[in-house]
Amino acid sequence: MTEPVGAEAWDAFVARSDLGSHLQQTPWARVKAVNGWVARRIVTASAAGPIGAQILVRRPRPLPWG
Repeated sequence: MTEPVGAEAWDAFVARSDLGSHLQQTPWARVKAVNGWVARRIVTASAAGPIGAQILVRRPRPLPWG
């Protein structure tokens, strides 16, 4: 099951994580958005509790010679 994760809830989740990093925070996604990146967040359950990641994606730009 996937559900949208809001920025505030996501940042709280990352802050609670032992492996949390500024690269997983909403402000980093906003910095990258200027250059066309879009944040996708994935959260799933595990035996140890919820785990997740923020993945930044963007469409490839056309090749200059193509």
